[in-house]
Amino acid sequence: MSGPRSPRRYRSAYGHTPALDGFRGLFMALFLVGHFGLPHADGLWLAINTFFVLSGFFITRLLVEERAVTGRVDAWRFYQRRARRLLPGLLLVVSAITVWALDLAPAGQARRIGGDVLATLGFAMNWRLVVQGDQYFGDQANPSPLRHAWTLAIEEQYYLLIPLVLLLLMTVLRSRKRLGIAFAVLSLVASVHLVVVASSGASFPRLYYSTDTRVSALLMGSALGAFFSAGRDGVVPRVPRRWVSPLAWVGVLSLVAAFFSIGPYSSWVWERGGMLLANLGTVAIIIGIADPARPRAIAAVFEWRPVREVGRLTYSLYLWHWPVHVALLASPIGDQVLLSAVVGLSLTALLAHLSDRYVEAPVLRGGVRALLPRARRPVLLTVAAVAVPALVVGATLMRAPTQEALAAEPTTMDAAPQVVQGQPEYVPGSPTRIGMVGDSVPWYLVERFPERLFPDAQPVNLAHEGCDLLDAPLVNAFETKATTPQCQEAKDSWPRRAKEAGVEAVAVWGSTLLSLPHEQPDGTVVRLGDPGHTQMVFSQLDRMHERAGEAGIRDFYVVTVTCRSFPKGPGNDEFDAIREATPEYLDEYSDPVRTNALLRDWVEAHPDTRLLDLHGAVCADGYTEEVQGLPLYDDAVHFSPEASPMIWRWLLGQVSQAWRTRG
Repeated sequence: MSGPRSPRRYRSAYGHTPALDGFRGLFMALFLVGHFGLPHADGLWLAINTFFVLSGFFITRLLVEERAVTGRVDAWRFYQRRARRLLPGLLLVVSAITVWALDLAPAGQARRIGGDVLATLGFAMNWRLVVQGDQYFGDQANPSPLRHAWTLAIEEQYYLLIPLVLLLLMTVLRSRKRLGIAFAVLSLVASVHLVVVASSGASFPRLYYSTDTRVSALLMGSALGAFFSAGRDGVVPRVPRRWVSPLAWVGVLSLVAAFFSIGPYSSWVWERGGMLLANLGTVAIIIGIADPARPRAIAAVFEWRPVREVGRLTYSLYLWHWPVHVALLASPIGDQVLLSAVVGLSLTALLAHLSDRYVEAPVLRGGVRALLPRARRPVLLTVAAVAVPALVVGATLMRAPTQEALAAEPTTMDAAPQVVQGQPEYVPGSPTRIGMVGDSVPWYLVERFPERLFPDAQPVNLAHEGCDLLDAPLVNAFETKATTPQCQEAKDSWPRRAKEAGVEAVAVWGSTLLSLPHEQPDGTVVRLGDPGHTQMVFSQLDRMHERAGEAGIRDFYVVTVTCRSFPKGPGNDEFDAIREATPEYLDEYSDPVRTNALLRDWVEAHPDTRLLDLHGAVCADGYTEEVQGLPLYDDAVHFSPEASPMIWRWLLGQVSQAWRTRG
């Protein structure tokens, strides 16, 4: 009996290109070192685009050449090959993370792992992160160990569609040149779409994680793969020799410069075509080294054996590095950058090697049965039939409460513990419709409103994600950021929307953004404590109070800012940059005493308003990760789903008391 036959693989007419392995390896090495704490490498996140371009290039070139040689594209065999390449290592990592989460993960991570596992296995992790508002460069407080699966999700979504797109295009476009042009046009359209989305004021998670804002790199790789695929005669298209090396060197130098100079929050990258230029840098390098028959000095650099070996293990290294990094963040060495980097890189290399040698490579060569060569097929099928569903069910159980917990869960306000013993309770109808104005903190709180516990209360979401209370441009560690048109529209329209919704009382939420410097109309930058800054805050609150009155809203409340812990993990470039540019912001982030003093002073000067001191309720003893046994935040900024009902109980009680005792 013959052994298991792997899905037939069409190899490119170019053959194996060691320089491309080295290219992947060198950039993966830089990427890993960056994640583990390499300083001043603000732009290493752009390496993700490099891998997207390479993926589009390899996959499209193989499929186009398969069509040229056989006259067809075998989509089913393509999917089989992709599954054998990607799933073994991914399932191993997901299994390890699931086991880790059961006993070792911090509470804030363990509660979310189930949903993350399901999103990862369903190749939808990127969209889960968008919905959660995950801040890739800021949220180091209990980050998901599967956060990095967002890139795999985008690639798998692309792999699912690319054979079908190719078949459709090749029915009307007969030449590889026209096919390449079509993909290039699609990439350009996707790049323009990114600029439009970014200019519209979309949140950073929407820009960073979304498939539609990232697909331009994959499409550009596909354009390159179509242009440089061999025809039926095996002839390989080539760029004139005099252009090849200069193009490659320009690509290398431009990307390296970008890695050490372009931060992720740069508006130039998202709103002015910077992402497109970064993709073109990768294209230039591929053109310079993809043809092994034309040796060049730059190709020799990438053919160095150590970087080629890293390139061969790129997928395994990527899979393991982030879970290792997250585990180390929660360890005693989590704040020691050098030690954490050495341990993390060593563990990542070891786990990647073991995964590749004993799991991924055997499955790629001989299928799942290669893992158990002596097992009979029925036994193996039984194991597989049990193992995969068990992983999914286990993830579901981790995400959902048990039946016993559901049965014991109360359906009254006791389901949300009191923040402060003896706090006032909400009395239905006092008031009913409460408007919430501010940034993403109140926005998410309204989205997570426990209607089951408070059926008589109807909060109205007048907040806008990332929206500063002040209209003046905000000066952060990375740029001077003007109010987006969408944010300004939200601030201008909330009184009208409140009136239309029948809002009876409005709660304006203070924000950590108030403690950042702001730019006055004359260009002067004012900081917290400056008279100009104080006047700016007071004037804005005066205007909001006046507009609420014009909308018929008599009750105006101001909510204080709570204390938080700014993530300080190794490699957190945002923390390092802020510490250097605005150290006072970090102080206020941890304990916003001066910001809350401003809010309190304004309220005291306006007797018809009330201060809702949430800071005093949850920060009486300083910052704490848990209140009444519940994790307070889920990402160092927003109240966790577990704590939100508790916060609502406190907030509604305060509003109800103020409503009943008003003059």
